[in-house]
Amino acid sequence: AGRAEHPADRLAAFAAAVRHLLTDPVLPPPLLPADWPGEALRTAYTAYQRQLTDEVRTRVGGT
Repeated sequence: AGRAEHPADRLAAFAAAVRHLLTDPVLPPPLLPADWPGEALRTAYTAYQRQLTDEVRTRVGGT
């Protein structure tokens, strides 16, 4: 799977991730299928939020 490099593509991909996370039952690992993407999506989305926050702060001159 490729990485979305353009901002609009990344936004669309993470919007889909958020839709998934909103339905994620957050069950204990033994109760989840082996390929359940919940934790990886949460980690990726947290990094995306941090990157967007840093970029906005840089552009508006905040800290």
